[in-house]
Amino acid sequence: MAEMEEKQFSLRTREYPVYLENVLFRLFLEEPWDAERDKTVNFRTLHTHLNAGMFVCVKGQVVLRGEDDCVALRAGDVAVVPAGVRHVKEQADPDAGFALGFSCEKTRTGNCANLYKTLTQFTRGDHTLLWRDQPELTAAAERILREAGGAYPFLAPLHLIEMLLGMARLHEDAGADETYRNEQTSFFHDVQRMLKLEQLIALYYTKNVTIGEAAQTLNIGIRQLDRIVRKRYGRTFWQLIMEKRIDSARTLLCETRDPVNQIAERVGFNSVAGLYREFRRKYGCTPAEYRMRKSGEYPRSETAEDKK
Repeated sequence: MAEMEEKQFSLRTREYPVYLENVLFRLFLEEPWDAERDKTVNFRTLHTHLNAGMFVCVKGQVVLRGEDDCVALRAGDVAVVPAGVRHVKEQADPDAGFALGFSCEKTRTGNCANLYKTLTQFTRGDHTLLWRDQPELTAAAERILREAGGAYPFLAPLHLIEMLLGMARLHEDAGADETYRNEQTSFFHDVQRMLKLEQLIALYYTKNVTIGEAAQTLNIGIRQLDRIVRKRYGRTFWQLIMEKRIDSARTLLCETRDPVNQIAERVGFNSVAGLYREFRRKYGCTPAEYRMRKSGEYPRSETAEDKK
């Protein structure tokens, strides 16, 4: 590999962030690359990334070469290259496999499972991690790719975390004693329950889902769910729903020019007045004022229809 020149590429990506337990987790997907637009990028050279990369082989062969090693992936194999590890991907068939990027940052959150510790085994390190003959993992990765481009892209990073937890268990269960396995089982069960709660909120925050319906989906009691939510998030279940609606509205205000009344309806408010009330409570301004601050442009005049 001496003839390979090390480079670090900065690629345009789509980012999907999510907070869970004590982690800010980000999923990165490469945008379609236009070879005619940018002829300077050569993916056949040794390079590194600032984030970890998951490489999935669905057919044929995908080869990952490093400074001193070479990993050949076949259908059903999954590999993770931690951030900063030099590598180059080789595949004769462009449809043989694909890659997902991800990163995690530790957040200051109390009363939660240490998810950060588990996920950093994928994002830090000096060598490629490999899972052989795991078709269920490749199927999960393909689903994540579809979700990111579908109607519910916010589920994609949650399902990637779920996938990484399963991969961690495959590694950690091997050779572990019974006490450690029991501790890990409790940890994974705890995180899985919070994943399901986040997925439920992500799917149904635009609807008037009740804490009773959420508890039934999670197969726990209403009081138990209320205690979990208050302990982990410091707020009620309904406050979590409202926070998700406001965050989604904020994103739409920044990324679209849709009228405020349409945004209110899309994120689950029965009237635009409800959005105005909650938005002022969190940000101290109206949705239109927030859009103006972020874009540097004056918004169109707010009409009576907007404020109903």
